[in-house]
Amino acid sequence: MKVFLSLYTFLIFNSFIVAQPYAPMDSLLRLYLQGDRSVNTLLLLSNGYISKNPDSSLLFSQSAYFKSKVENNSKNLAEASFYIGYALYLKDIQDSAMLYFQRADSIFKFTKDTFGIIKSVEKIGSIYYGQANYTKAAENFMKELTLGEQTHNLEVQASALNNLALIYQSDN
Repeated sequence: MKVFLSLYTFLIFNSFIVAQPYAPMDSLLRLYLQGDRSVNTLLLLSNGYISKNPDSSLLFSQSAYFKSKVENNSKNLAEASFYIGYALYLKDIQDSAMLYFQRADSIFKFTKDTFGIIKSVEKIGSIYYGQANYTKAAENFMKELTLGEQTHNLEVQASALNNLALIYQSDN
């Protein structure tokens, strides 16, 4: 009986742990299907689908982009531009991705969103790295490192240093 109870408890607990990551996405999708087309919901859906389904992420982020333009909301426009760029990047449409990352970067600078700038320059650097343009890649990763140091964000600093090491390794 104890073995059965332990197994039952394990299965219940395990299904609870596995189901948790999807609960917020299910709730967001339910809101969207019920008619909530707010920019925040669209951006959250775009972020949630970015690695699982870049095509869906692209559609949500494009909707958020156009709504943000109509609402003249620079913060949301920058986020939507970033997610469009990220989805295009994952779909290997690098030239268009670069344009959206650069657009996001300039808007993030305008709104003084340091974290937004960090994630934009990192992706811009990644595209340059993929093109073997190591000088431009290093410039962007150095910007990322500098901003990571200014914000005391060790994760960003580690990422930038790792990216710079990859350039050094590829260039030699």
